[in-house]
Amino acid sequence: MKFFIFSIVLHIFIFIFGFSLDSNKSFEINNVGNDFSTPSISVNFNSMQITSQPQPAESSDEILKEVLEEKIDKPKIEEQKREVIKKENKKISKPKKVLEKKKNELTKKSQQLENTNTPTNTNTDLIELSQGVFAAKNQGVQGLKYSFISQPDPEYPLAAKRISYTKEVSIKVRFLVGLNGEIEDIKFYNDKDNLGFQKEVEKTLNKWKLTPVTLNSKPIKLYFYKEFKFNQK
Repeated sequence: MKFFIFSIVLHIFIFIFGFSLDSNKSFEINNVGNDFSTPSISVNFNSMQITSQPQPAESSDEILKEVLEEKIDKPKIEEQKREVIKKENKKISKPKKVLEKKKNELTKKSQQLENTNTPTNTNTDLIELSQGVFAAKNQGVQGLKYSFISQPDPEYPLAAKRISYTKEVSIKVRFLVGLNGEIEDIKFYNDKDNLGFQKEVEKTLNKWKLTPVTLNSKPIKLYFYKEFKFNQK
């Protein structure tokens, strides 16, 4: 029994001592004693190396192919983006073009209506002051039609009679006949008088009534020029 214990201790000692002295980090344990056999053990730590699996390297042809694909794909993507932007711009601009077209059509129609409602003037004796407003140089304008319904004459002013004013007085005036045949605007060309001649003319003109003035069967506004003469009888 003692021999058995001694043998175990001896083997442990030889194992530790031999491991520490071996510069190659290898050790060997031989059989000791005759009672039992122990197989020899040899370990070499230098041969124990961990090596990584080599990765297959890409060939130059594959790398070149990838680079070319990137260069080719980028312009394609940019071109696709531009196409999408163009399509969106067309979608936005289309309603604008439609609106502009409709606006132009409405403008043309309104101009046509204005042209049909506005009489054409080819007579040099008739002057168009503004749209639909004319002035006649004389009463014999071709295509011009109107008639007086009421046309009273002005009376001699009472203020002139009271001071026995007997001179002949001439009052020049311009007045506008509207579309309904009534007087709308009165303008005097004489200086304002204190005896009431202009007031008498204005009061009389407000009583005048005409049929609607037409030019080539289309109603217009027409300015008239007239001279009123006052004589005391």
